[in-house]
Parts: sequence; C-alpha cells; structure tokens
Amino acid sequence: MNFEALPAQAALRRIVSEGIDPVLTSVGFSASRRRLTWVRSSDEVHHVIFVLRKRQFYDVQWGITVAGASEVLWGVPSDISDVGQAVMSGTPGSIRHPAPGQSWILESAIDQAALSKIVEAVRDDMQIVADRLVDFKTRRDVRKYLLQNREPIDDRDFVIPANLPLKLLTAATLALIDGDDEVCDLLPEVETQMAPFRDKLSHDRVARLRRGADELCS
Repeated sequence: MNFEALPAQAALRRIVSEGIDPVLTSVGFSASRRRLTWVRSSDEVHHVIFVLRKRQFYDVQWGITVAGASEVLWGVPSDISDVGQAVMSGTPGSIRHPAPGQSWILESAIDQAALSKIVEAVRDDMQIVADRLVDFKTRRDVRKYLLQNREPIDDRDFVIPANLPLKLLTAATLALIDGDDEVCDLLPEVETQMAPFRDKLSHDRVARLRRGADELCS
C-alpha cells in the first residue's frame, strides 16, 4: 500500500463523514442504530436511506416506511428503520440516471483521488434522494402517488412496489391505516389482482387486509 492509499474501513468512514452525514443530517435525518442507515421521521412516514454492503460492494437504497404496514404486508411487527419493510423503495438510479454515487467498490486499499470522486458522487446522490423524499410527508401522499396509474409495471422513480398487484395491496394497506374507506373500494381490485398468486404469503396478505377492512367496510 502506498502512502496515498487508505484501507477500506478508513475509506468508508470518509465516505460517511464527508459524503453522507453532512447532507442527511442537514435535512433532518439521523443515524440509526441499524448499521449504515439514516432515518427522517414525521408523524406518519419515515424516510430511510440505507447502504447495503456485500463484501467489497456498497449500494445505496432508499425507502418510505410506515408503522403498521408491515403487520399487514409481512405479518411482522413494524421496524421503521428497516428499508426492507418500506411501502415504497428504490435507489438513486431509480430517481435519476445515471446515479454515479449509488454503488461503489472498496478494495483493500483505495487511492485518495479515486476516493474523493466517490465521496463527491455519493454526496450528490444523497442530496437528490433526500430532496425527492420531501414530497412524501403523509401516508396519503404515498397512497395517491402509488395510485396515479394502473399499469401492470410502474416504471416511475421507485422499484417496489412496481408490480400492480403489490402496489394496490400497499395502497389499500395505507388507506386501512388511515381509516379511510377508500380501502373498501380498493379491496375488490386487490383481490382480483392477487387471485393468480397461490403462495401462502400472497394469501395471508389479502386475508390480513380483508380482516382489517371488515369493520370499516361493513
């Protein structure tokens, strides 16, 4: 290793301290106890930015989590810091393309000049994501956005739930949490769209939604 290179862990610390923390904390995010995760919370929704690590590879993901949604969608208690429980999620590249700060590789030693380019790209992409998520302040904001089209595959700026059946199920879940009788209108459509799926998870999701909507829709 030459004196101009940094070990991978030191390089990661610099990416976090210069490319992630300053951007996110300035717009209301806080570092979570979950590793490489930042959360910005409001009364109804939580914006989550997470850096997935697989050996030397790092990938930025974002999501919007809602307390109570995972109980319907996954049958597990909500963890608002878990991007895997997001009602809508994506990557910097789903918001804009190209997204040079979305993914990077940290080998055992990182050249300082190359690291500076990663830091700059990450900082820019973090700002893009944080700014985009500002549009989603309430559960209704998310629900309305999801329901703007009924295309089989939604190719807008999120990755999940791009498929129509899951998108409708998610929107109906958000309506249920809000106590909005829109869930009663969505339920038949959800049941129709989910009918081809015979797996236990799909069956249980619809059953949980139906049970939750029974009182509201009776």
